Amino acid sequence: MRVREDRIKRLFREDDGLAVNIPIDHGIGGVRKGLERPVETLEKLIKCGIDGTLLQFGMVKVTDHLFKDVNSPSRMLTLDYRQYWNIPGRRDGIFGCFLSSSVEQAVKYDCDAVKVAMPYGLDYKLTEDHIKMICEVVKEGDKCDMPVVVEPMPMGKDIPKELKNDSQVISNACRIAVELGADVLKAPYFEDKDLFREMVDNLKVPVMILGGSPRDIKGVLQTAQDAIEAGARGVVFGRNVWQHPKMEEVVKALIDIVHNKKNAEETVKKYNLG
Repeated sequence: MRVREDRIKRLFREDDGLAVNIPIDHGIGGVRKGLERPVETLEKLIKCGIDGTLLQFGMVKVTDHLFKDVNSPSRMLTLDYRQYWNIPGRRDGIFGCFLSSSVEQAVKYDCDAVKVAMPYGLDYKLTEDHIKMICEVVKEGDKCDMPVVVEPMPMGKDIPKELKNDSQVISNACRIAVELGADVLKAPYFEDKDLFREMVDNLKVPVMILGGSPRDIKGVLQTAQDAIEAGARGVVFGRNVWQHPKMEEVVKALIDIVHNKKNAEETVKKYNLG
């Protein structure tokens, strides 16, 4: 069995220690635009050269054949589930959360990490439930030498809009996640390079940035460039990639920015994304 450190290394490209990770775990909420045919989408992403992906357990099983090669992308297994709906496909609020898969299943399918969310801005009970889940997963991950990726993210009506991207709030959330045992963070980026770099340096664990809601692709690519320059070890961008009409070009642009140190403006021109 591979040890934790080896699995963490697998999340990043060997030559530069960085990663372009394109998650497709969003189907847990129903059919999503751009993920109507998730297996085909993943096949295209792999051909584009992504370094890793993030999957729900059902997709781990049905796409397992795509990860048999030694050079296959890394896989993170999403363990937690939030109940959003009474009618499938709708988002009616968060009613509860629980673990829908396990560290043991991640080991069985030779995944490289597991991921759990740490939302903030929810009511006290839901926040406590998420923290308890993280603690449970960290304990199991430690037993199985499976790295745990924790995703601090603003979610819920109890956090004011102006604090969602606040550097101090994000830094506090990331610190709490590391204290709970996170091996890697999937975190929001805040637009202050110096403060972000300071946070990353202080935490001493790899930090990858999440993509969030779909927005202008120029802004997405610029965020990727800024974050990498500020010490992020990679991007974990989903909807902004596979909901874009030029998905393959967006992936290639991200690879150029993350691994080839190209700037966002030139990749927009190169791949005609303007």
